[in-house]
Amino acid sequence: INRYYKDAEESPLYYKDINSIERDFPFSSHNRIFKKDIAKKMMSEKAFSMYAGDNKIVSFIPLKNIEDKKVVAYFKIYSDNKQIEAIFFSSNIFKALVVLLTFIFLYIFHRAYKNRLVLETTQKELQELNHNLEKKIATEIEKNRKKDQQLIEHSRLAQMGEMISMIAHQWRQPLSAIAAVGVHIELQAMLNTLDNKTVIIETKKIAEYVQHLSTTIDDFRNFFKKDKEQKDISMDAVVHSSLNIIEASISDKGITIIKELNSDKLFKSYPNELKQVVLNLLKNAEDILIEKEMKNPTITICTEDFSISVSDNAGGVPEEIITKIFTPYFSTKLEKNGTGLGLYMSKTIIEDHCKGSLSVKNDESGAVFTIKL
Repeated sequence: INRYYKDAEESPLYYKDINSIERDFPFSSHNRIFKKDIAKKMMSEKAFSMYAGDNKIVSFIPLKNIEDKKVVAYFKIYSDNKQIEAIFFSSNIFKALVVLLTFIFLYIFHRAYKNRLVLETTQKELQELNHNLEKKIATEIEKNRKKDQQLIEHSRLAQMGEMISMIAHQWRQPLSAIAAVGVHIELQAMLNTLDNKTVIIETKKIAEYVQHLSTTIDDFRNFFKKDKEQKDISMDAVVHSSLNIIEASISDKGITIIKELNSDKLFKSYPNELKQVVLNLLKNAEDILIEKEMKNPTITICTEDFSISVSDNAGGVPEEIITKIFTPYFSTKLEKNGTGLGLYMSKTIIEDHCKGSLSVKNDESGAVFTIKL
């Protein structure tokens, strides 16, 4: 009863024999546990179904012996299952999506990690670049500062020749007066008319002239001193000190100087550098008036609050060059040994050293240069 036989025509029949299951079961690709599961279900002598692979279901229907009603074999039925096919299709799609999403995630993670590395590298490079740029900028600023300082020194040296001429003009009058006093005393002594009162009066005059000479020397000596720190000064004082140096020279050339001084407020700045700029503006006005041979030449210098303006009646700066006159080495006096440094250095001194502004415009009479602090 434990073993049954089948003939060739009964191939759909499957017998309750574990050995035959392992020998004849067509799904030999399945594992041993699957086969044992079939055998176990057969022993229950009930109908059952199982998945057979390739989207197929195999159903086992028990066949009973007519005499004793015992199951002697199972009838096998194969059928396609669309639901399983759909499930497997969906499963395959899901697996493909999972693989694709996994790939995308790994790709994004890889790119993000790579971008992070690139960003970190870029940030380091930028930091290093910024650091190098800061060093280069600081170096260039220091170079420019030294260059400007050298140009200032060069500009001052270029003015020394003019200063010597100014000193001669400043000293000519008091020296002539001293000589005249000396001749007067000598004549009175020769005529025996010299008395003590006359001697006292004339020697006082000599002392006044000598004091004037001494003051002039001090003005020139202070002009060439380097300003190492800011000092209290007023615009009027800057003008007076500058005119003490150049006024006699300008007046000897027949140029009238008009002074409108209305600013005695004190402020901190570099007096010698301010005087250098004012002297440069006055000398430029003098040169253009002489060059154009103006009738009734006039230079007007005004102060108000914290500003100084120097103007002339020479007709003004030509419009085609008025925007260029503050650029380095630009000069209208190249044929007369002009360096083109005067106005450039004046602007540098006022804007960079004194933290102010130097500008120019034309009015109905001529050019007006204005210093504002």
